[in-house]
Amino acid sequence: MESEYIRCKECGKAFIPSKRRNQLYCSHNCQVVHNNRIYNARRAERTGPNRTCKECGKRFYSLKSSARFCSPQCYREHERKERSARRQLTAIAQMRRKEKRRQQERDAYLARRDLEAKESERAIPVRVSIGENGLRIESRGNCVGGNASHTRHTP
Repeated sequence: MESEYIRCKECGKAFIPSKRRNQLYCSHNCQVVHNNRIYNARRAERTGPNRTCKECGKRFYSLKSSARFCSPQCYREHERKERSARRQLTAIAQMRRKEKRRQQERDAYLARRDLEAKESERAIPVRVSIGENGLRIESRGNCVGGNASHTRHTP
């Protein structure tokens, strides 16, 4: 048997056929790559690209109706961006929750302060006296004549 070199149909490397005379490829891998390339080209001619990659915008063909990306690299890049966006949204939501909690604490403090002010107002001693005209005068506070807003004249 003569040793004839043949050129691989896929990679172009020279090889000696080991199995049969009409061997076209130097390895099984070259055969698979070539067949896939030919098959995909024929399929693309027949139907054309039917999808658009969500990441890079490239048109591609897929038999799966749920395919969104043209390659695993585009899928990983898209997921990386999505995770980053989710982290940012989470950080914003946490800041909003903290701000809301601060506002609630401030509202509670102001309500408590107003309630204490009303209670302390009630605790101011009331001076009762009888005026020159015989009317009863109730006054609150430390003013001698009483505060006009807190003075009540009753018969």
